[in-house]
Amino acid sequence: IGLIKAVERFDYKKGYKFSTFASYYIKSQIIKESKREVLVTREKLDSIEKAIEEKYNPKERKQVIMALEVMWYCGLRPCECFALNKSDIVDGYIDINKELGSSLVGKGEISRQPIIRKCKTEASVRKVPIPTKLNTLLKSYKVSGEKLFPNKDGNYFVINQVGCWFNHQKLEFNMYQLRHTVATRLVTNGVDQRTIIEILGHENFDMSIYYARSNKDLKKNALEIE
Repeated sequence: IGLIKAVERFDYKKGYKFSTFASYYIKSQIIKESKREVLVTREKLDSIEKAIEEKYNPKERKQVIMALEVMWYCGLRPCECFALNKSDIVDGYIDINKELGSSLVGKGEISRQPIIRKCKTEASVRKVPIPTKLNTLLKSYKVSGEKLFPNKDGNYFVINQVGCWFNHQKLEFNMYQLRHTVATRLVTNGVDQRTIIEILGHENFDMSIYYARSNKDLKKNALEIE
């Protein structure tokens, strides 16, 4: 997000180096994120979805909301979630076999276009079971075409644009928080290490622990003696 802000606000006419200009925004964003509550409660997610219902593009609202639900329940990376097709939902599992990126195109007025690419690692290719509540939501979710989350033009979303919308609305939220929330949920529920890394698509448990977060309630409960 910090890099995106730098790109949007950089003015070469002022004589600054872009690397210096960008580093300021990146460091500022890192400090801001470190102070933010990372874990997303059901109440927090409901408030985010309410904002989407009220203010997001009417032709894309339900797609973004359902994508958030998938990430909140299953811990997918945003690039994995928004790359899903309907054919990737098979027999109660989400088949993760690709991810969504974007590339800069055009001359003069540059724009981002979505691109489908291979998963970042072999461990990222996996099948994640669909929880019962999410399965119920997916059954009632209807969109046309093969893409599970098409934008208003029937194409894949540009994920950066979705993330920027949350930032512009000052919602104190980014989609990766949902993945952190699932990692924390799995660790605190005592799920075995092998299952955790296979659900999250990590190569080792150290990465899964890095993704897990704590908060005041978890720390307080950890010290209680029964």
